[in-house]
Amino acid sequence: MSACPILSALTALSDLPYPLYLACSGGRDSLVLAYGCYLLYQRGKLEKLPTLLHVHHGMQQANDDWAKLVGAWADEHGFNWQILPLTLTKKNETTARTARYQALAGAMADDGVLLVAHHADDQAETVLMRLINGAGVQGLSGMRVWQTKTIQGRKLSIHRPLLGISRHQISAFAHAHALAYVDDPTNETTDNARNLIRNDILPRLSALNPKVRQNIARTAHLMNDAHLLMNKTVFDLFKKCTSTSTNNHTPFVDCLDIQALRTLLVFEQSAVVRFFVQGDKPLAPSYQTMSDTMALTARTDGDHSTKIFWQGGIDENMDNTAIVLCRYKDTLYRHHHDLFLLLQDKMSDDKIPLTSSKMILKKNATFAIFLECHDGLYELLMDKMAYIKPITRDEWVWVCEGYVDKDGQTQIGSTKLGGKKLYQKLSIPTWQRPNLWGIYAYDEPVLMMSMEKYWLTDSTMFGDLFALFDGKYMGRTLLAVDKLI
Repeated sequence: MSACPILSALTALSDLPYPLYLACSGGRDSLVLAYGCYLLYQRGKLEKLPTLLHVHHGMQQANDDWAKLVGAWADEHGFNWQILPLTLTKKNETTARTARYQALAGAMADDGVLLVAHHADDQAETVLMRLINGAGVQGLSGMRVWQTKTIQGRKLSIHRPLLGISRHQISAFAHAHALAYVDDPTNETTDNARNLIRNDILPRLSALNPKVRQNIARTAHLMNDAHLLMNKTVFDLFKKCTSTSTNNHTPFVDCLDIQALRTLLVFEQSAVVRFFVQGDKPLAPSYQTMSDTMALTARTDGDHSTKIFWQGGIDENMDNTAIVLCRYKDTLYRHHHDLFLLLQDKMSDDKIPLTSSKMILKKNATFAIFLECHDGLYELLMDKMAYIKPITRDEWVWVCEGYVDKDGQTQIGSTKLGGKKLYQKLSIPTWQRPNLWGIYAYDEPVLMMSMEKYWLTDSTMFGDLFALFDGKYMGRTLLAVDKLI
């Protein structure tokens, strides 16, 4: 008798030294995965049963019945289980998927592994959907057997042990073991793209070639190999375009050195820019997005007002937010859209008393910009009526800068600047100028901070601060960014 392909695929679970959790909807695929684990446990080939997690998001009236079925089935077979209720503000598949992963991650131990029942037919549907949507090599590599997502700051390890198993094999296993699974009636409709591919397009393609699903899965595997090879090659080129200056940037903002980019061959430039724009997004940027971005890197007119918006789809971190691309001087910036909006928000001129070494300066629903100064700086300033506020356009500041004297020695001088000339001197991009902050002691500006750097001012505290910062009058910024959700 030949070995059961499903049990063979699950045997390797016994080698995992992590707590196992299983996303169980009560449908055929997840119940087959759960029952396969149960059989291995009964045969002594699995040390412990995974915990079943059922997400109840209330999008259909049958959800209550499904939750009861999962609980009853889990009790009958000795599984620990949890029902995870969701309240969705937007009832669509994208919102539901994101919320589902958030709920699952929240119910798991930090080192837990989530088992999901995606199979070879799901892989074929995913690859076809991405092909229709214009995916590149990365997107066409499909789902991976092992995947890590970051959900609200937590790492979520996802394992798809059935990715090489067909829907037909899963149905045969369910029938052989008389599994009382539930059928989602919406799976039989063609109301969305995936169901249309599943119920209409793939059957037609199967008429042309009965092995179409296996062949698509094989193509996805080959694409993944090609993606890894291309990524290594392009990443090596990409590193040449991220100089020390462009590495000194805020999280959630990536930077590309345009002068370094121009030293590459034309097709290499295109590959590097595509790699830069796409980031973690599953779909490659559209032809129009790439065309606009390449044109932006080629401009020589000094216009810094162009902004390119690109949606890009849900990334590895379940983030569906758009990307904003813009340029200042010879640097191309890639911003998370919500952070870009926060950077552009103008603050009031109110003074914020320096009461802690870490203080939020501004925030929106997604991000917070905060001051993070080391204890020595806070202790130096805490008894000097210190406060923080934005440096306004009509404010003049003595900016410290280095120069070489006639004897060839580096000296530090200062220039009094304000408004546009101050921003230009400090090379602050136009959209970041509301975020030039000053730390004041006794109403005197002693230190300035942009999103990228800090500068000491020519103040009565210069000597103390210069010593505190190890003889550096400028360096990496004291501002930081946190993602709130």
